[in-house]
This record gives sequence, C-alpha cells and structure tokens, in this order.
Amino acid sequence: MPMRTEGRLNGELVCSTCLTSRHIALFPATEAVPEWPNRPTQGDRRCSTAAMGLGGRSVLALAAAGVIVAASPAAAAYTPIGNASHYALHTGYDYYTHKNVVIRWNPCRTISYKINPTGGGSRAIVDAQAAIARVSKATGIPFHYAGTTTYIPHLIAVRLANGIISYHYDRTGQAKVAPLVIAWAKRGTGTGTSNYLKPGSEAGVGGWNVATSTTSRLRITLGFAVFDSAKTKYFPTGFGKGSSVGHLILHEVGHAMGLAHYSDVLMIMNPYFSTTSGVAEFNRGDLTGLTKVGRPAGCISP
Repeated sequence: MPMRTEGRLNGELVCSTCLTSRHIALFPATEAVPEWPNRPTQGDRRCSTAAMGLGGRSVLALAAAGVIVAASPAAAAYTPIGNASHYALHTGYDYYTHKNVVIRWNPCRTISYKINPTGGGSRAIVDAQAAIARVSKATGIPFHYAGTTTYIPHLIAVRLANGIISYHYDRTGQAKVAPLVIAWAKRGTGTGTSNYLKPGSEAGVGGWNVATSTTSRLRITLGFAVFDSAKTKYFPTGFGKGSSVGHLILHEVGHAMGLAHYSDVLMIMNPYFSTTSGVAEFNRGDLTGLTKVGRPAGCISP
C-alpha cells in the first residue's frame, strides 16, 4: 500500500530509491534521530514522496527481456523539454546569516569525487563519470575525478548522552576519502555492504551533509550516492530511454547536489521512472534547479 513519509537525519537529508514492479519510487530514510539542537525549522523544505514495496517479479522480467545492454555514455544532441519552473530545493537554517537559505555546495570550489565500482559492472565508472559531466555542465561547478576507492558511504551508530543509539552520516570516515563518493554496495552487514540500503526495497540512496556556524555560512560539505548492486545489475547501462543506470545515477547525484523531488514525469527528479521513461537527461525543471544550486547562485563565503 502506498504511503507518504518524511525524515531528516542530523544535519543531512537522505533520499532512497525502491524498486517496484512498475516503477522506481523514491522516499527518504526515516531513522529516529534528533534535529540539530535549537535549529529553527520554519520554511524548511523536507523530502516527502510515495513509497512502495519491492515487486520481485519485475527484476526477473527485466532480466528475461534482455535489457542489460551497453549504451554510449556520451550525451547526444538533446533539447530539454518540460516546464522550467518544475523543480524543488532544500533549505536550512544558516547560523551565520540567521536565515533559511538554499542548501548547496560552494560552487566556486572544485568538488573532488571518487567512485567505488565494485559490483556495479564494467561500465560503472564510465556511467558515473558521464553523469558527473552532465551535472558539471548544468551547474557550472568544476569536478575532479580522484580515482577509485573501496570506501562505501554508510551510517554509524552513536550513543547519545541519554543512552539512546542514534545513526549518523559517517562524516569523519568519508572526509578522509573525498567530498563526494559514488559507490555500489550490497545490503546487509560485513564487507562490501552499506546500511543505507534497507532490506527488500532500495536500489539506491543519495544525500548530503551540511555545516554552518556563527563564523561560516551554511553549505554542503559531503555528498554521496550509493547503489544496490543486486538491483542495478538488471538496469540497462548508459543514458537511454527507460529505467537506466544513467537515470538512477543522475537522480541520486541530483540529491547529493541539493535537489529535492518534483512530481513531473518529465523530470529526472520525479519520484518515479519506468521502462517507458524518456532518455536519461536533465530536463528544463531539473536544469533550473541545478542553476539555483550552481555557479550562477554565487560563491559562498565565509
């Protein structure tokens, strides 16, 4: 049964992807963790979308249909379509300006990123790099590919003063690797897994961590996209029509850049896509949103 849900992690927002028999539905993680202490929330946008369970037969159907085909990651000539106002952003309270501001990276600094392609297939790196190239073009933000990594984004358990166990973005661990990490992983526990991937549903997760203080304006400091390798192996590679790996990467990296969901089937940031979706390219609303979190929005200083 469809449901609506919303949730915010401590200083970060996470949106997940679940595979269903007809489409990909995206929804935020709902771990019970506290908000930032004394953080004003008025005007704060939250990710809220429909969620549905896993339709296992859809995976078999995709495999039987032979849809796992190589597709060129190079973007062919494409004219964006749709309504340019169809986008949504997240805001957060900036302790420097004492205002709610758009959550975004500092677009005047290069974002270094690494890829963990283990389990993502032979084209994982190619498709991830092609997705980043599209994001860079749309935002004006320079990116630097720093190579591969074995690191997988995950949550760490923290015991609060009252004894409650809370789960938080592994900020310290990822900061040693790269500001942005794109990775494939398995569900469960142990080597090669990520606890962002919940049992039975998620195909991918994207999110970010922000920082702000009385001496520094709010900005994203870390971002990630992690994909369930057991699910994505049934997606066609590249950026063609339908439920492709390219579409999934663009969507989750879009979250890592600060974009929220917008309910328009033409947009990459729509909560759903299916085998009947168009080519995996940002459309007019997506591009407006990426401009709002990109270089045209101005540098963030101090």
